[in-house]
Amino acid sequence: MKLSYIAEKFSKELFKEGEFDNLGLLSHTVGKLLVCYYDSSYLNDLTKNNHISCIITTKELAANFKDSVFGVVVCDSPLELFYEIHHFLLAETNFYRTDFDTIIASSAKIHPNAFVSEKNVVVGENTLIEPNATIHANTFIGDNVIIRSGTVISGEGFEHKKINGRWVAIRHAGGVEIQNDVEIQSNCAISKSVFKTNTVIGENTKLDNIVHVAHNVTIGKSCRLAACAMVAGSVSIGDHVWIGPNASISSEIIIEDNAQISIGAVVTRNVMKNQKVSGNFAIEHSKFLTFLKNIR
Repeated sequence: MKLSYIAEKFSKELFKEGEFDNLGLLSHTVGKLLVCYYDSSYLNDLTKNNHISCIITTKELAANFKDSVFGVVVCDSPLELFYEIHHFLLAETNFYRTDFDTIIASSAKIHPNAFVSEKNVVVGENTLIEPNATIHANTFIGDNVIIRSGTVISGEGFEHKKINGRWVAIRHAGGVEIQNDVEIQSNCAISKSVFKTNTVIGENTKLDNIVHVAHNVTIGKSCRLAACAMVAGSVSIGDHVWIGPNASISSEIIIEDNAQISIGAVVTRNVMKNQKVSGNFAIEHSKFLTFLKNIR
């Protein structure tokens, strides 16, 4: 989509033409992104992300991008305009998705008391969906998946922005992709993504009861998330990762392959490949054991 279309639609100044195919945050790395830039302290995050093609910014900040590769629209309140554009594209256009009738494989077993949206759902072969599970639109379920009772897939995510002194709920346009051989136990909640990409649960991953996976999360293959684990928004988890009971993963964290998150850990920084972390806030497991010995 051309940035000039947005400038004309919302009667804003087009500082420089550009094209985009998705909206996102400064940290997102999918497609050609239109982002909001209203604070000069984030300049490094903006310029190092090669996926950003267009920005909405103030007239003062736009002066820095006269000779840049970015398309630029100028306005007084970039954050407000950004989410106005998002809600307009979601409600009035096919920018994010084109609707289709739900597709359910003949071998899938769906309990009569489960809810499956009539639009924009795919259910693969030999998949089981138990009673009182809820499958909202924009859900893509692979083969041999098990979804236990009470679980909600593609529910609206939790995202509010303070704009002009009031909290505004941000509608979610994306979906959830559940790959082959995933098992999701009872009363889990997996939120759809905010923009065009999906929240992803990778092949052969297993979720215990009462696990929460927030919007824009990507979980790799053969991971295990124990009961009451909480994964906040835009987290990226590699393959063969263990996340223990009641562990909490803060937003935009990267957890690499084969990492282990101990029971009750609170993770606020990236976890490296094969690393085991423990504690609140989580640190290298061996250091945590030494700390426990010292305080005893």
